[in-house]
Formats: sequence, structure tokens, C-alpha cells
Amino acid sequence: NLQLTQDLAKVRTCDGIVENIVERVAEKEALYRKLSEFLTVGTWVAVNTSCVPIRRLACLLPHPERTVGLHLMNPVHQSRHAEMIRADLTSDRTVQDVQFFLEQLKLGHTQVRDRAGFVSNRILMLTVNEASKVIEEETASATQVDEIFEQCFGHRMGILATADLIGLDTIVDTLVVLCDELRDARFEPSERLKQMVAQGKLGRKTGQGFHS
Repeated sequence: NLQLTQDLAKVRTCDGIVENIVERVAEKEALYRKLSEFLTVGTWVAVNTSCVPIRRLACLLPHPERTVGLHLMNPVHQSRHAEMIRADLTSDRTVQDVQFFLEQLKLGHTQVRDRAGFVSNRILMLTVNEASKVIEEETASATQVDEIFEQCFGHRMGILATADLIGLDTIVDTLVVLCDELRDARFEPSERLKQMVAQGKLGRKTGQGFHS
């Protein structure tokens, strides 16, 4: 059911778009400026972002009311729930259209307001950052940290195993955006995280992260 293309003009025929490029604001903004040349009035745009405020990108499009945040959880093919972010510009029609799209995918959703990191990643990224500091300070190993969250709190996957699944480069990119948007030093990526990314230890996709 996939048609692959590198021609952005093909989006003219789309009813809706789910954007999912790297979590770097400058690159996203550049894409949205290009997208604005090709979007038709009726096309909705769902921003699949971990943390970037939806309004910031919607304002770059000719019809910002047709934009909504849609944070699809990782791994997408196994997740049955999404975080929908409604910006102050988002229209009722756009929300309804994206809800219908999610229904076709048999995905539930929780709707929240537009703020950097929303609910999931504002909390999760801070937790990952603190967990990496626990490792850095040698309070516990990655296995011990994850065991506590799995056995004591009933998490299906430990905090650091989740970070490995997401990708530590994406974690760092997300923390940088949150630190900048929220002006909160707690989101400054830990030295451990920055060091691992510099060494190419990005998690599952490279075979080595907090876990092997």
C-alpha cells in the first residue's frame, strides 16, 4: 500500500499528511516552508513530533487551522494509542478528520493542549535524563534502573530500554528543544547521553546504547 517518492509536489493529491522527519526545529521549519507551496486547502497536516510546539510549524503554512499534532508512540506498529495535540489555531474540522484517520488505523488517542513536549515527552525525557545521571554517578546499572521501573512500578519496558528503542540521538535532540522552549536547565542533556551519542552508541539501531 506504499508509494515511495522523493517529489514533494506529490502531496498535492493527499487528503492528509503525517510529517515525521528528525526532531530538529530548523529542519522542520525548512520542510514546512516547502510544503506550503504544494498544500491544497483541504489537506490536513499532522505533525508527528516528540516535542516541537505545533503552532510554531502551523504558522508557516497557508492554512494553519488545518494542522494538528499527532505524536505516534514508538514502536508505531505495536502502539494502539496516540497523543493528539490541538493548537489554538487548529479547527474542529481538522480534529474530526484526524480522528477519523486514527479510527481507520484502529488507534485510540488522548487530546491535549499545545505546549513543548506536550504530556508524554515533557515527563519521559526528563525521566530519561535523570536516569542517565544515575548511571553516570554509578548509583546503579542500566539493568538495575530498568528492573526497578518494571518490577516496582509495573512498566512494560524500563526507562533506559525505552530510550534505546527511541534512539539516544533522538532523545538528545528532543531534550535540546525542550530546554530551549521551556527555558528549564533540567532538560539540558546529561554528559552521559551526549558522550554516548558522540560515540555512535544510539541504542537498538546501532546495537549498543544503555543496553547491548
